[in-house]
Amino acid sequence: MWAPFLCAATLWAGFSESEKALKKALAAKDATGVIAASEQLVALGTPEAVKAVIRYGLACDNYKAEKAIAGKLAALPLQLRTVVHEFARTIDHHQIRVILAAVLAAYDDPASFAALGAMVKDPVPPVALEATRHLVNGSLATGDMRAIDALIEGLARHEKLEQSAVVAADIRQGLYALTGEELESSAEWKKWWEPRRRTFKPADAKSNQERPRRTVVRARSFFGHEIVSKRILFILDMSGSMTKKDFPAGTGGGAGGEGEAKGRTVVKGKKKEKSPSEKEAEEKELERKRENLPLDRQRLHRTQVELKKTIESLTPDTRFTVMAFNHEIKLLSESPQYAAPAFKRKAKDFVDGFKPEGETWTDTAVEKAFGLKDQIDTIYLLSDGAPQRKGKMLPTDEIAQTVKEKNRFLKIKIYTVGFQQGGSKMHEFLGALARDSGGTYKRLD
Repeated sequence: MWAPFLCAATLWAGFSESEKALKKALAAKDATGVIAASEQLVALGTPEAVKAVIRYGLACDNYKAEKAIAGKLAALPLQLRTVVHEFARTIDHHQIRVILAAVLAAYDDPASFAALGAMVKDPVPPVALEATRHLVNGSLATGDMRAIDALIEGLARHEKLEQSAVVAADIRQGLYALTGEELESSAEWKKWWEPRRRTFKPADAKSNQERPRRTVVRARSFFGHEIVSKRILFILDMSGSMTKKDFPAGTGGGAGGEGEAKGRTVVKGKKKEKSPSEKEAEEKELERKRENLPLDRQRLHRTQVELKKTIESLTPDTRFTVMAFNHEIKLLSESPQYAAPAFKRKAKDFVDGFKPEGETWTDTAVEKAFGLKDQIDTIYLLSDGAPQRKGKMLPTDEIAQTVKEKNRFLKIKIYTVGFQQGGSKMHEFLGALARDSGGTYKRLD
């Protein structure tokens, strides 16, 4: 008769010891210890143990540990998932809610799907963005159209809030991906969706997407990147190479940028090595032609013209600032300011004063940008070369991974622009920054 009580006592003792070990490891910032204690707690298979893992294990602020613990939570049996549902809704730490969105996305039961859908309405934008991403991706993979109701409800909440402009834009994009329709307000979406809710199929979305997309005049953009945010940082590379002029694409003028191969020609499939004097003569002729190009082919001038046009287009309720970087960082203002006429004039004067020199310390610029984390939600980053310091290329994969980890709870979207002549390393790096943050990358010819 005592067996059940002994079993419960043993279970409680195991829980108590593992929870103590978890708290101790957390206090010591011992990621390995946090993972081990969390795994022990999950193995106990009780609601209280799962609660402890979420409260303490996911609070460790360590990327490796968070991934490991989230993986264990993603494998929870059905009867324990209600704990995750509850904490996704109620826990104060928005960083933990971001992680739980990914955990919920791994489940396949209706209650978990509903819990993830409810997170689209979360008042903290990074949480809503993460929930939207998982909800849309999961629905595209399974063809489950139930997500549309949750997205429309989320849009109804976020379209009214200045700090949620990016969330609303992501929801609209998700709705287009699922339906093929391009509508603006939640009221329009409700009106369109109501008569189709019971009969709409993924094939209908594909059919809609095959139609020509609506022609929408984008009043605000930066080198083709649409601007939807109200909290923006522009980051501009002002290294010495920005004074270069580039040949238009297809003119046969040569690449002429950093990181591109030079000095070889191909004749009938065979490589012919040029003599030093031939190389020197060719490079001199190329530079002569480059110098004779019009000013509108200069990287600096093109950047200045486009950015000033973008600044002028910003609405008064938009807050922004500008950062110029090379081996130093120069900020227009220490924090984003509203786009009032006086500040726009100040910003355009700042842009006109750009003086390219030095190296491309992109890693330092992005690190400085994250210091504005609570004041911005979107970055537009332009560069013409891969990061380098003291004449040596920096490890771009490591920098991109560091940015990804620092951005995991901020969810700052990074839209990147690179000059075609910048070389493959730059293109890969800027592409990774954009892809990992939910932005896009554009090349300039």
